[in-house]
Amino acid sequence: MVHFQIFSREEYLAYAKSQPALQPYRSATETPPDHPWFHIPRAKIDDETKEFSRVAAKCLKGHPRDDKELKHLYEAAKALSQVPKGIPIPVAFVGPQGAGKSLLLCALFDCNGLSLTGAEGKACTSSVIRYLHYPKNQDGSTAFLAEIKFLDAKKLEAMFAEQCRNYYYYHNDDDSDDEEDPSFREDFKSNDSDGLKDTAEDILSAIFGSKENFEDHWSADSYKSGEFVRLCRLKFEEALQKENTSSQGIATKMGVTQHELLKRIKPFITQVPGEHCLWPLVDDVTVYASHQLLEQSLECLDLPGESCY
Repeated sequence: MVHFQIFSREEYLAYAKSQPALQPYRSATETPPDHPWFHIPRAKIDDETKEFSRVAAKCLKGHPRDDKELKHLYEAAKALSQVPKGIPIPVAFVGPQGAGKSLLLCALFDCNGLSLTGAEGKACTSSVIRYLHYPKNQDGSTAFLAEIKFLDAKKLEAMFAEQCRNYYYYHNDDDSDDEEDPSFREDFKSNDSDGLKDTAEDILSAIFGSKENFEDHWSADSYKSGEFVRLCRLKFEEALQKENTSSQGIATKMGVTQHELLKRIKPFITQVPGEHCLWPLVDDVTVYASHQLLEQSLECLDLPGESCY
């Protein structure tokens, strides 16, 4: 029989403080746990599968072209050299900002610096960060790669319109000449208007590169004419060109170490002083790393904290 005990938040915090701190597992210096998963001879299986594929393909080479069965066997033998992986199973890490999701991921991957944590500053992102397997190089060295996918045109159009409208009405809520639906004015006033203004300011500043640059281009008249929203689209397209994004709106970053990669993708997942940061405009970030857990067709998802917009 299993017994459960329900703690209040205060009781749980007191209980957690009474427990001894656990030291992190270090794969480089400690032996793996005695579990069958760690005893699977993966390298030997891969080598023998490739050798079997080579021998079978050699024996079947030159088979009659009109023999469909031998042709099928030949193709199957060649395919054995690269056994396809299954569809990755997503494992989501959910919790408020600062709960320790990224720290847990770094600990699981035994790879400090792979994921941005609250200990490194403001670790807020509005996008999903997923971690997938990246095979090691032929010389056994590791590589780290990330794909940054920006919001599509439809989402961006809606975002620009919403944020510009929020910013406008925060500063011009008494504009009697405006034809906006009166119900929107009431909803705007009843919500956290200061928070909506701050969110709009952050996002629009990200598009223009700085708050000063955004304010230099902003005016009530340019918003009402639609010119400012069009300028937002233009600024975003300019930013994508600088990042050499693909036709699918994806920018690729690489690093020899996880710290190098994290430094390059940081402006796309948080605010970095002195840099043009596009993190509010990112849909998701995919980080590829070499690790045993990720080899088993797992996909780890670091979801945005609840305090992020």
